[in-house]
Amino acid sequence: FGVVAAAMPVVGLLPHEGIRMGSFYVIALLFGASFGSVYSRFQECTWSLLPPGVDVANAMGFAAMCKLAGVGVGNFVAGIILDVCSSHSFILTGYFVMCMLCTLVVLLSAKLAAEIGEAACQTFDAH
Repeated sequence: FGVVAAAMPVVGLLPHEGIRMGSFYVIALLFGASFGSVYSRFQECTWSLLPPGVDVANAMGFAAMCKLAGVGVGNFVAGIILDVCSSHSFILTGYFVMCMLCTLVVLLSAKLAAEIGEAACQTFDAH
């Protein structure tokens, strides 16, 4: 998912509009497929990390609200980046900055999720 997000602005560097259009459709297809995969895996991880006896509805509701808050903050920051860059005539640069920041956040999230998963496995193995 992060690699696809990083590849998105590279489409703007391609020489011909037809090539850019076709490449963007391929990137969009890969982005949608990878997002679907990541989203469903994250949901599975959330379910597997719930401790016994927890109120599932509250925990899953809190997780959903955290996702929505992340989407809101991410869109706000991306809008600021694109607005600042477009007011200085650096439109493609703005997309590079936005996509690289997205890639960085995705990779950091993957690292945190892996660490949480390892800690959960160690906890379950200890019992």
